[in-house]
Amino acid sequence: MENLRVYLTKQSSGYGFSILPNQKLKIIEEFGDRANPASFIVVNYGKKSNFQSMLGWLETAVLPLLLGMYNQEDLKKIKTVSFYDPESDTKIEDLNLYE
Repeated sequence: MENLRVYLTKQSSGYGFSILPNQKLKIIEEFGDRANPASFIVVNYGKKSNFQSMLGWLETAVLPLLLGMYNQEDLKKIKTVSFYDPESDTKIEDLNLYE
């Protein structure tokens, strides 16, 4: 799996990360029982200014949880994660994990 599409929703108290059912199926097909993807993960913050400065780090920390994958070799197979706004379906940013 070269590219993964993740929907990123900004909420009043944090961020929500989600993947669509067809992405979940692709992850399970490719990684089998080494993956147990979630549909949606919410991360709430206590202090907004500190949280937003951690967003780049947070994305890489949340992805293994969202995908249910903890094997670094499997995670390295996902080269790019594209974050999209779920309402407009527009791309927010690309994150290259292992470059």
